[in-house]
Amino acid sequence: MIEDSATATADLTAERDRLQDLKNRSQQWEQYLARDLTLARQAALTHLDEELDRIKQQWTTRVNKSSLEVMRRSAQSFTADMQTDLLAAMESAAQVFLERIEAIVAELFGPNSPQWSEIRERVWAAMQTGTINAGEVARSGRACSTRVC
Repeated sequence: MIEDSATATADLTAERDRLQDLKNRSQQWEQYLARDLTLARQAALTHLDEELDRIKQQWTTRVNKSSLEVMRRSAQSFTADMQTDLLAAMESAAQVFLERIEAIVAELFGPNSPQWSEIRERVWAAMQTGTINAGEVARSGRACSTRVC
């Protein structure tokens, strides 16, 4: 019985050490994952900032070339075009984020992992917002001056 308890104690001690090591590695991987997710978000936000700067420059040039009369007559067209450009920039930033997440998943689970499909769907669903129609802006009752609303 003493021999069995010594063996059991040694086995339990080894198992405790193994579990403690797993716990330590788990905490380390959580930190790595948090770091990588932060870098993915930063990359997407940097991309979005660049796209918005490009759109701002593009629209500033377009507005400066157009007369106010043309803009007033086709305000809905201008608004719809701006909305299209902004939505494309947001989608592009989301794609950058998804690409970075895919790289993280590939590193963790291997390329073409079945986990990626589920993760991609969850991330994409979390980023979805409702659609915005130009008519909704007009109905909102929000007054606009010459500045952006």
